Amino acid sequence: MPKVHTVQKAQKEHKCGRCSIAILPGQPYRWALKAYSTKMFRCMEHPLRPSELTSSDKLATIYGALEGVEDDIDGLEDGSISLGDLVESLEQAAEEIRNTGEEYEESASNMEQYFSGSSQIDEIHEKAEACEELASELESAARTIGDLDEALQEALEGDMTETEKATKITSLIEEARSSAEDAVGSSSL
Repeated sequence: MPKVHTVQKAQKEHKCGRCSIAILPGQPYRWALKAYSTKMFRCMEHPLRPSELTSSDKLATIYGALEGVEDDIDGLEDGSISLGDLVESLEQAAEEIRNTGEEYEESASNMEQYFSGSSQIDEIHEKAEACEELASELESAARTIGDLDEALQEALEGDMTETEKATKITSLIEEARSSAEDAVGSSSL
């Protein structure tokens, strides 16, 4: 991955590649340069993400799926995402990662056909296995959060005081957030 550079004071105007705001002279910013590409500029509010920095399409897909889940975890905390939405996000990320694992397996099979005995084949098989494990972790978290969503609905409909409901809801959301973060953090890729 390319190195991310931080500039404390811009000499000329640039544009943030994520939010499109102008980075004016004197303002800090970050930039990186991938091989055979143009410089990527980001304001300090939007760091460059691994999916943007990798030169591997497969890793970009995996990192992008995980970053989407991370964004939804943040949305859960600010109330813009429901537990059901987080479940869907985890399931979608698991599917994308599992498909990428299948692409790795296909690549390994093609290599075995023409270059049997290569150490790269073993590495590619390991990446495929890591994708499968990560997809399984994400699906497990989705099931757990689905159960928490049901408990949340019961709490909302139950005969509790408002304070008890608020405490229960906060506890369930924190448990869901923790479960999702653990699944995303389990990646060995």
